[in-house]
Amino acid sequence: MDYYAFGESLLDIIVSKNGQTQTVAGGSQLNVAANLAISGYKVQLISYIGEDAPGKIINDFAKKTGIGTNFLHKDAQHKTAIAFAVLNEEGQASYSFYKDYPKTLFEGVVFPEFDADTCFSFGSMAALENQWQPALEHLLLSAKSAGSLIFYDPNIRSKLKDKTAESRLLRNMQLSNIIRGSDEDFFTLFETTDPVIIAEKAGLQATQLLLITQGAKDVIAYFKKKKTSFPVPSLKPVSTIGAGDAFNSGILSFAEVMRLKTKNRHLLVDEIIGVLVGVGISFAANVCKSTGNTISAETADSLRTIRGDLS
Repeated sequence: MDYYAFGESLLDIIVSKNGQTQTVAGGSQLNVAANLAISGYKVQLISYIGEDAPGKIINDFAKKTGIGTNFLHKDAQHKTAIAFAVLNEEGQASYSFYKDYPKTLFEGVVFPEFDADTCFSFGSMAALENQWQPALEHLLLSAKSAGSLIFYDPNIRSKLKDKTAESRLLRNMQLSNIIRGSDEDFFTLFETTDPVIIAEKAGLQATQLLLITQGAKDVIAYFKKKKTSFPVPSLKPVSTIGAGDAFNSGILSFAEVMRLKTKNRHLLVDEIIGVLVGVGISFAANVCKSTGNTISAETADSLRTIRGDLS
């Protein structure tokens, strides 16, 4: 399975609770791409950076990590986005963002061709903001018509600005095979964390897998109108930055092993969902142990061994 991750690439400036500062390449889909690459998968990042120092850090990180950069667009006229994150005592971050995008992104860019062995992952503000829409609409429709596996993470922390954004979010959910969001995301969007109500309000089909993460509480899976809970081990995080992205990466990393594709997703059973969620939890727990945004090579190696045994 070939993977494509679509979304923002930012330079994260992270201030820890003891006042130390760390600069790392970030952005939810960049983190997803990095974790998949570390895990040994072929992944291309579809994103946008400036031809500046922060952009060079991101580009160098992508190449060093093994992320494909064929569709990482570089713009000499605009600056790379910056995220300033301050961690509290619980390792949770509060953010300030600084962006300088043109009105339309990816003009003239030739996008990849998808097929049934492709996975397309997208999410966060790039899935809603105007500049990204022409490219996203093209990619979503291409992935859908090709029968690709589509994974969406809303990653929203505040109310949507207008009806247009709401319409785009519902479109994103309805076109995706797997939707994973936090309880905070869904409460902000639907004023509930009940997957039954969320699925109804979003207009989801029974064979779409809805996953709700709740921090240290159980992960909730909703599939074929059945709700299942999966416990999360106790952990005191150093940083929660990238934890949700790591969870997503864990799900996607085992999608191929579990033979999870659009045409046979109706065959999902609790045991397979449990394996996917378990790997997601392992990835997220590993990321929480440091201020980095990605899993360790050791975690990738151990799960690669498990993956080999299951193949």
